[in-house]
Amino acid sequence: MTNTKELKKRLKSIQGIENITQAMKMVATARVKKFQALALDGAPYSEFLQKLIGDLAVNSTDVLSPLFKKSDTNNKALYIVMGADGGMCGSFNNSVMNKAMERIKRRLSEGHKVKVICVGKKCKQFFDALAKREKNLEIVDYYIEYGANIHEEKIYALATKARDMFLSGKVDVVRLVYAKYKNAMSQIPIVVNYLPIDKNNTNILKQKSEVAKEGERDYTGQIFNDTVGTMLHHQILKKSNVIFEPNVTSIIEALVPKYLNNVIYHAVIESMASEFGAKMTAMTAANQNAQDIIQELSLEFNKIRQTSITNQLIDIVNGGNAQ
Repeated sequence: MTNTKELKKRLKSIQGIENITQAMKMVATARVKKFQALALDGAPYSEFLQKLIGDLAVNSTDVLSPLFKKSDTNNKALYIVMGADGGMCGSFNNSVMNKAMERIKRRLSEGHKVKVICVGKKCKQFFDALAKREKNLEIVDYYIEYGANIHEEKIYALATKARDMFLSGKVDVVRLVYAKYKNAMSQIPIVVNYLPIDKNNTNILKQKSEVAKEGERDYTGQIFNDTVGTMLHHQILKKSNVIFEPNVTSIIEALVPKYLNNVIYHAVIESMASEFGAKMTAMTAANQNAQDIIQELSLEFNKIRQTSITNQLIDIVNGGNAQ
């Protein structure tokens, strides 16, 4: 009877874990859908804005914003690394940190100074430990506890800080490191050039879409076909039928902050979609493992119970025969 009692305790414990993982899986699934919808809703505006700035900058003969200017030294880098606030999301955090470290280690080995802005508790913990060993690595700020909501004020504060550090000369380049959401089973860590702005490659959504396999529809979709944006794009390139008031430079200056805010905004959305996609996958696997263990323990429990009943019946039969 001792064995059956122990098995009952284990079964009850595993069933509790199964219920928890099932609940966490459902929550993660709902949040993945939420961030996918946010990305899809904002994609047309993002692509139009990014493409417009690229077209204007390429065709402008005036002196552009300092945010377009490349440094001669390029030895002071800022990395904005986006991880998760919590765990239980598989290898999500490790893959993002490893991607960031590929670039950071290379710069540190060349004697460059590297600054990091951490997004997420796990990212902060990782770089706090690393900064104690690397004298040329500095954490300048961190943003944690995003939860399941998008806090635009935090996102815009992050973009403003990166922009101010670049304009003040504290850093020569700014890079974003985060996980691109491909599907619930696959999140691809990528590095995106943020500053200085490359006027020949401002379309961040297009850069991300190239990661998808040929013939596979990226979740951002093809949103720039047969739109006013396409018409304007071709007219700007031809320099015809477009009048800019007061001038191209002023328009670029007004649009650049919106562009930089939007790039950070989309990166955060993708990172959170990737985090919850990884969490959904991890909880699905954990839930399946719990069900497998419950099945094994139930079989073992039934075998012991059946053996016990059989032995009792044999004792009763033997007792009857003895009489």
